[in-house]
Amino acid sequence: FELQLALRQAPTLEPDARTALHAALDDLRALEKRLARVSRLVTHALRPLDGPPKPALYAPTGILRG
Repeated sequence: FELQLALRQAPTLEPDARTALHAALDDLRALEKRLARVSRLVTHALRPLDGPPKPALYAPTGILRG
């Protein structure tokens, strides 16, 4: 969230700092997607053999969506 706030103020930042913030935000978005995928895989592996499936261990919040 702090990165997004910094990006809103991006016109006042140096170009190198703005580029670094964009790269960091992209990395965090990719990490959130990977974490959600791993959670789905683990949840699937731990699912009960009978009965309803359990909810995912981690659900993306969407905070990092731009």
